[in-house]
Amino acid sequence: MKLTIGSTVASLLLFCDLARGQSLLQTRFNIAGPQFEYDQNKFTMTFEVSNFVQDNMVAYTLYDGLNCRDGGDNDITENSGYLLSRIRTDLRPLGDGSGLRTIKVQSEVVPADITSSPIYKEDVDGNVVIEYCVRFGVYNTDKDGEFAMEANYIESPIKLVINMNAGFQVDAALSNSDIVLNEVSQNVAVEAYICDNDENIVPLVGKEQGQTVRVCVSPTPNNLAAGALMRQLESFKFRRLSPVLVQQAAIEPKTGGVSANQFTIVSCQPGSTVCAFETLLGADFFMGPGEVVGQGTAFLQLGVGSSAAARKLQGTPNQILADKPTGYSVTLNLITVDSSYQLATTSGAALTTFTTTFLGFAFLTTVLTLF
Repeated sequence: MKLTIGSTVASLLLFCDLARGQSLLQTRFNIAGPQFEYDQNKFTMTFEVSNFVQDNMVAYTLYDGLNCRDGGDNDITENSGYLLSRIRTDLRPLGDGSGLRTIKVQSEVVPADITSSPIYKEDVDGNVVIEYCVRFGVYNTDKDGEFAMEANYIESPIKLVINMNAGFQVDAALSNSDIVLNEVSQNVAVEAYICDNDENIVPLVGKEQGQTVRVCVSPTPNNLAAGALMRQLESFKFRRLSPVLVQQAAIEPKTGGVSANQFTIVSCQPGSTVCAFETLLGADFFMGPGEVVGQGTAFLQLGVGSSAAARKLQGTPNQILADKPTGYSVTLNLITVDSSYQLATTSGAALTTFTTTFLGFAFLTTVLTLF
């Protein structure tokens, strides 16, 4: 009799463990959401996934209709620049799937290019109608791996109806080009800052060994309003000058803006408002308290979705912009006493001697303090 009870108890425990395992397995690949936000032609969809899901296990695809992939619509994730998109992951630590992570998928309609796109049409009332679909999926492993399979997905149709009498202008990017060119000439076209994954300024008091630093680069607010967009991060290098010179490249020039090594991840799509890169500084930088200076170059564009298209616009403001030197400098002075910081901007004139040999570049400098 005791053996029977013992066997029954063992069976029940095994059944409960299996049930918990199945429940955890389902939770690992669950998707909640999305929550929608809309602001000035930009949609942000926020999904929740488990903390078992790594960054390389999520993906999204854009389609040119409301039926999405299963309905036969065409993949337009890579397009001529009329619909920009990106995915943003959070910094929460990974786990066994019992916790949550937040993933954001952003898509942005570009007014200057949308009229010639397959997702643009006009209704009987003269309104502009833009229709597309976002498919967000979670994979069982690295989505680019040989044995990757989509474990779960959500398809979200988006329909945007725009009243043309409400101020939506498809030519705004080029009509304000003189403003941008003037800013470029004065070396005040872009700004760079230490940021988080949501592109907010981070008030750092110092960096410790093993922590990453994320740098965001964007046209100034005036230039954004005038239609200026990021085209490419061209180069960036960190330097520590004392007690000995230590250098580390994040982005090498003339490589198309790709990361210089495995310590850097670059996120920059032509035609976006912000480009960013995240770097893990080498151990040689942390020989004691000190200051690290980062300096790089970047390209701007005006309302065109790809750098190749921008270069083809001979005689247009984009062509002029590509040949114009521009500079910008940011210094981050960190004060550890009251855990605050001061942001000082160096005038563009101080960079004149540097810009003469880097045509079409926007100079940016970021300074960190290490402890």
